[in-house]
Amino acid sequence: MNCLLVAINAKYIHTSLSVRYLAGYSNQVNQQKTQIAEFTINHRPELILEELFRQKPDLLCFSTYLWNVDLVLEIAENFKKVSPSTTIVLGGPEVSFDAKELLEAHPFLDGVLMGEGEASFADLVSKWSQNADFSNVKGFTFTDKNGVKSTPLPPLFDMDLLPFPYGEEELSSGKILYYESSRGCPFNCQYCLSSLDKKVRFRRVDLVLGDLQRFLDAKVKQVKFVDRTFNCKKSHAMAIWTYLAAHDNGVTNFHFELSADLLDEEMLDFLSTVRKGLFQFEIGIQSTNPKTIAAIDRRTDLPELFSIIRRINAPGNIHQHLDLIAGLPYEGLESFERSFNDVYFLAPQQLQLGFLKVLKGSGLHRDRKKYGLVYRSKAPYEILETPWLPFADALKLKEVEEMVELYLNSGRFSHVLEQLMEDFDSPFQFFLQLGEFYHQKGYHLAAHGREEYYTILKEFYEEGGHQLDGQLIQRTRLDNLYHERPRKLPDWAKPDLVQPRREELIAFFTPQRVAQYLPGYEGMDPKEILKQVHVERFAHPQPRTLLFRYDRRDLLGRALAVEIPL
Repeated sequence: MNCLLVAINAKYIHTSLSVRYLAGYSNQVNQQKTQIAEFTINHRPELILEELFRQKPDLLCFSTYLWNVDLVLEIAENFKKVSPSTTIVLGGPEVSFDAKELLEAHPFLDGVLMGEGEASFADLVSKWSQNADFSNVKGFTFTDKNGVKSTPLPPLFDMDLLPFPYGEEELSSGKILYYESSRGCPFNCQYCLSSLDKKVRFRRVDLVLGDLQRFLDAKVKQVKFVDRTFNCKKSHAMAIWTYLAAHDNGVTNFHFELSADLLDEEMLDFLSTVRKGLFQFEIGIQSTNPKTIAAIDRRTDLPELFSIIRRINAPGNIHQHLDLIAGLPYEGLESFERSFNDVYFLAPQQLQLGFLKVLKGSGLHRDRKKYGLVYRSKAPYEILETPWLPFADALKLKEVEEMVELYLNSGRFSHVLEQLMEDFDSPFQFFLQLGEFYHQKGYHLAAHGREEYYTILKEFYEEGGHQLDGQLIQRTRLDNLYHERPRKLPDWAKPDLVQPRREELIAFFTPQRVAQYLPGYEGMDPKEILKQVHVERFAHPQPRTLLFRYDRRDLLGRALAVEIPL
């Protein structure tokens, strides 16, 4: 008998934590072993169907989320046609709140596992392998001759029983790896499903630290904690943070979702001391409109929150991602502009502008008629319009979102944007007008090379009546050189100073200077060094010569640049 657990991820670089926990725990307690098959939403449905069929599963289980539910249903339906004897079961947050309706609408499905799945899935595999009755598996919805039936949800799972989810091959894959040290959330945000699980549970700290050491030993590039509010228990968070700082390997980055207003002086003082790039924080602000914040049941002291975010930013050692949600109650275009500008001026490394998803089971789904929320009927149930945000204005925010991703969050235009912003009323107005220009010109209909995005910015700036000056040109070169050697730059972005000749550079790289400016390159021939670095003179904002080192980059991919006396 063959049991296969399927994950269909949003991106290739992602790994599915849920299927690894399900399979890992089941394989610990059952003789019947579960295999994992992993794909992305970019794979053709035909290819996924073919690959699954070749593995000849008798029990086929899909991990189901917003981003893959339609694809999962298409594949499951066709799989049942070519393999009618295979038992097909779905699980995951996207199917946990309407399992009965799902089975009635899709008769090719044999069952749905609801809620936390480790214990239920292991029990399902055990009973299935013994040809036993499924009807007493906890949290299971299924169809029998009398119709659709559901069993009560299982008790909350003991996180200390979770196995370490990754093997050696996965640890060395270069992909983003996910980890969970707690479940549940103490807050009640009305747009979120995590608020439904009020009982916050923690994995024992010594077990967590042992798991984290395996990531550190493997020098994994990035580990993302999926804990909904990582710092809701200070002792738990500090034990993990202090361990990671003490055992830092100089490579691995750890990402946490935080409630910043829970950080106290001790925590902030400690965070100011950690290595640059060790930690990355995601902080949900969502809106700065007090009426909106009240409607979504957040308890936020905005001045205090902003003060803490600035404190985190001040040492320059922690990347912050700040989140906004468009389409919330009482937030129209004008209100969202204020929220956007408030967050922009906090200077996050990424400003993540998302659109409300009216999730089944959430408070806003329950109150959708009360607030007049109009949203897409199919996953991801994204907002279309509200009484405060008509669809035409939502489209404007879509354009802003696109420009923020291209020009702000990419990190490739930071020096150029700094100057351009001076000629606009606000950051929001800059991105709004840029988005309108971008779409009016039809640039959104085609892909563009990296250098073309600089030219589009130049065209937008000049059509707005502004004059391109030497400083802006040099900022363009600077932004580009932070990311790659100058193989391809726009024709208009020429250097305004005579650049060092090759002979000058070779003479500059004496052993003493290599040790001072390029540690790690000691003993290398200067001609070889020049193949790996770039040196350029700039006149703006002040005369200087920069050495770009491309083997050392920050989390936004920017090369290490140092000023040299040349």
